[in-house]
Amino acid sequence: MQTFKKNDGASWNRGVWEIFGVDENNISCEHPCDSLRRLRMISDFNHLLKCFRTSTLDDRLQEFKTPYGTVEKRHWEALLEEENYRQPNMKIAYKLTPAHLKPNGFQAMNVPLATEVFGHEVSVAMAHYQPMCNKLKDSTPTQKFIDLIFNLVQAMSSHIPGDALYAKDDCRNKQAILKFLQFYEDWEKFEKKIPVSRSTSVGLKVTLRATLEILDMLKDVCDSKYLMTATLSQDPLERFFSVMRYSCGGNDHPDPKMFAQVYRLASSFSLIRPPRGCNVSGTDLLKSPKVIASAIKHFKEYDLDAIFKENTGCKHSDWCSESAIGIEDVQNCVDRRNDTCKTDSFMPVIESMEEWLKNPWSTD
Repeated sequence: MQTFKKNDGASWNRGVWEIFGVDENNISCEHPCDSLRRLRMISDFNHLLKCFRTSTLDDRLQEFKTPYGTVEKRHWEALLEEENYRQPNMKIAYKLTPAHLKPNGFQAMNVPLATEVFGHEVSVAMAHYQPMCNKLKDSTPTQKFIDLIFNLVQAMSSHIPGDALYAKDDCRNKQAILKFLQFYEDWEKFEKKIPVSRSTSVGLKVTLRATLEILDMLKDVCDSKYLMTATLSQDPLERFFSVMRYSCGGNDHPDPKMFAQVYRLASSFSLIRPPRGCNVSGTDLLKSPKVIASAIKHFKEYDLDAIFKENTGCKHSDWCSESAIGIEDVQNCVDRRNDTCKTDSFMPVIESMEEWLKNPWSTD
């Protein structure tokens, strides 16, 4: 059952939050279908980051005060000037371009432009040129501000377990989220009116706190060790719809009937398409040990050596070898139940096989 709802920062989505009573002080509500569970609201982090970049690097706002000190846009501009004109053959912040500071049109919707302007190499470049560039002499608060946002972006965009968010207190990404929340709280106390809009501020605080709550819930309820935070954004859903539209050929706006048909075809295709570099054909892949691994998990409480030794000539431990037992072997055991079940102790095994054959692809 769904434990969180993600959306962007549109006004009608914020209206849904108000209906459910969600705000910066109350980040979840009672689940409509289960009173024992909580439903958490999450705003798309990439959308929040773009809004945050637009607000803090606005042309009408040349500087703003933070608990670190005064952050000025001219520090980014001075870095561009230093690397493009004074040091053209050696660039540290090689990704930084004028489009990062003054995005035009659809560039404001570009996520890499929003993340790279707060990249770690930008703060490193400012620190490197600080002794030799007069315009960067007072850029230390800007460097700290950039590093703070960079660490937050890394924590909220993890794709692999090595960079995932862990529940332990010494997790680097968890510390980055907690540090940003503390900074934001101090910032609002330090400055009466911060340059970030009210909607973006609420979205950031609700999303980050909900992420930590989901992490604790996964650890306590599901015994999960980590959370890959990239899955909390809308990118996976957007990529899925892009694949569906691309699969329809020239018709990039399929109707519901065509969408359902393409989805079924894509689901079947993913089952029989062998991985790149695989030496097993598509049909043989259905009998591979990896697919039959779900049966091993399903029958792990039984000793199947005697049953499969008699009916297939090999042990169930051979499923992990090249001579893997296929679905037809399990079906053979079920069909020969009268010969197989020589004792009553074998009957639960056969019943378990029949249950597994109804959905052999399930890993539950």
